[in-house]
Amino acid sequence: MNALVHVLIHPVFLLWCLILAGIFFYLKSKLRALRIVAIASIFWLFLITVSPIPIWMAAHLEQKYPPVNIDQVELKPPVRIMVLGAGHTNDPELPNIDKLYPGALARLAEGIRNS
Repeated sequence: MNALVHVLIHPVFLLWCLILAGIFFYLKSKLRALRIVAIASIFWLFLITVSPIPIWMAAHLEQKYPPVNIDQVELKPPVRIMVLGAGHTNDPELPNIDKLYPGALARLAEGIRNS
């Protein structure tokens, strides 16, 4: 159930729903509804793709939890550190380290350094 909700609120899924609604209204010759859906689709695409908005949203989440200074924390084995993703490619010709985008590689290196 949780996975279904997650898919339904995914920004790209919502964009595709708007596009499909636009196609439906185009085929039914409902031009007023088509204009509204087209404007909503363009606005939504702008919101989810323009850099400042996703950066602001990610920064808000990242600032919610302060970084952990491993030197000041008493750790008992085993310690698990979660490294959040930042992009990758699935090219089978590349070695694993080259499949990561620079941001993901930096996060992984920081996670390994702190473990």
